Amino acid sequence: MTYKVLVHNHPSNGYKATALGLPDYVVEAATREAALLGIREAISGILAQSEIVEVDIPTDAPPIAATSEETFGMLRDDPTFDDFVAEVQHYRAVRNHADGI
Repeated sequence: MTYKVLVHNHPSNGYKATALGLPDYVVEAATREAALLGIREAISGILAQSEIVEVDIPTDAPPIAATSEETFGMLRDDPTFDDFVAEVQHYRAVRNHADGI
């Protein structure tokens, strides 16, 4: 099995290896090689005690059983809806600015 690992150098602390997709598995070591060895051992340890399975999720039913005509306007009386829309607009503006858009 192959896992992607993020390895970065901390000038004062050595190296840090993080298993992507397994954020709780982080190893810090003095050398890059030791960090990679440690993360391999950590991943092997969890796999020895666990299993990876695939789960089928039926997709035959739509996530919302109601039609758009039935749900249109359903939040018009929600007093927090304007705040929600403002927060979404703010998030998009910040994200677009960070992306240079």
